[in-house]
Amino acid sequence: QNDLLVFESLDADTYTRRVHPVVVQAEAAASFPVPYYNNLNSYQDNKWDQGYTSLLRLSRFPAIVQRGRKYNITFSGTN
Repeated sequence: QNDLLVFESLDADTYTRRVHPVVVQAEAAASFPVPYYNNLNSYQDNKWDQGYTSLLRLSRFPAIVQRGRKYNITFSGTN
């Protein structure tokens, strides 16, 4: 069975701090014979400032994962 796993930054800098890409991966195992790899990026910037994009992106990362499987999650980002 599959579930939706969502990572979201709730910090004050959620629109300006970059933590993507977020990598969700799992190795093949007896009960899950196919390895899993998903490279997640932030949502698209939909805000506008005088005709230009605002360069603000919400730090939210959805992934479809299999229930009962162990995943390795890697964040990269800035301080």
